[in-house]
Amino acid sequence: MKILMITPAPPYPLYGGFELRVFNLCKQLVKNHEIDLISECDERVSEETENALRDVFSSVRFFLAGRLSSSDRRKRSAIKRIRELISPPVDYYQTTSFSSEMSEAVRREVLSGECDVIHLVGVDVLRYLPDVEKYSAVCDVIDNHSLFCKRIIQQKEGFLHKAGFFYEWLATRQFEKKFIHKFKKAIFVSPVDADAMKSIDSAADVAVVPNGVNSDYFQPDRGRAGEETLLFTGVMDYEPNVSAALHFVGKVMPKIKMEAPEVRVQLVGRDPDDRLVKMAARDPGIKLTGFVEDMRLYFNQATVYVSPLLSGAGMKNKILEAWSMAMPVVATSLSCEGIEVENGQNILIADKPSDFAEAVLRLLRDPALRKSLGENARRKIEETYSWSAQAGKLEEIYKEITRANQRSTDLSAPS
Repeated sequence: MKILMITPAPPYPLYGGFELRVFNLCKQLVKNHEIDLISECDERVSEETENALRDVFSSVRFFLAGRLSSSDRRKRSAIKRIRELISPPVDYYQTTSFSSEMSEAVRREVLSGECDVIHLVGVDVLRYLPDVEKYSAVCDVIDNHSLFCKRIIQQKEGFLHKAGFFYEWLATRQFEKKFIHKFKKAIFVSPVDADAMKSIDSAADVAVVPNGVNSDYFQPDRGRAGEETLLFTGVMDYEPNVSAALHFVGKVMPKIKMEAPEVRVQLVGRDPDDRLVKMAARDPGIKLTGFVEDMRLYFNQATVYVSPLLSGAGMKNKILEAWSMAMPVVATSLSCEGIEVENGQNILIADKPSDFAEAVLRLLRDPALRKSLGENARRKIEETYSWSAQAGKLEEIYKEITRANQRSTDLSAPS
């Protein structure tokens, strides 16, 4: 099968969820299929990135996107924002850059008729295929953005903080109603996100392909030692991660320190928000690392992994990675969406600050419980969350679409 993959950025280096998902799924799929990559980029791609992607994809093409000036963006935004609430344009998710060369490359590739499936990663690249309904195209939406906005609104306090996300929520819902059903399949990482889309547009044909984890890379190391440390990982300028860290340090840690005053917190991930930098500067018990080359070192040094997320959407790679490292995990219910959790068996789930603190303290006191949770979590990764298993689900979606396309061709052929 020949697949055209269109992405908003190169899916390498493996810094975040987007890169991990696309790269690892394609690494499995190319064992049986031919995948060509067309990707937008905002700067020249490094030789390391290009070589890594050429090892996976049959062909790789990158296109530098021209960017609008800030004044042009403001002017364009002021005119368009009113109309977007009624009928968002195809470029609603990305109005700051565009590559006419990439648009032409996509057009030529699609019109060649050689692609069995066109796979768009994220709805922001829809602007490169605005007549998507004419083709055998799927969109890996990944997370449901309107659900993301709704949860941010619910979490934020004060009218001004809510207002921007309320507008975004309304416009995003309109975009989803207008465009998502045009794809032969809209793919999400979590059934919660898929169900949210169906509630907005019942005509949308949705499917779930969860994330996986490289369990050979994220191998547990039983040599953990040192002071008691709680670990939280992620991109640290991503609002749900920022809010979770602030909430945890402000409302949960004081309760933990009443009984375990020596416990420390490590916040590990790139691009820390200024609010986190200021918080860490005030408290010597908080270590803010910024970007790290190897996350496994921090998993191995930690006693308990925490995921205190209160907002966001999709499936959390951070939980899968912690599980793969056989870490005992305490998480909120929202953190666990789309993951086959068993409270008390492979994870402890707690939503209220007092309950979360008590769950952490329980693990700090009980090495045997830490060990059993970690071992059960690792077993679940090995049984359920390999990238090959997830790629198999995506392959079945491709086959379904090509079979439907063949039936349609047969019916339209003259007898």
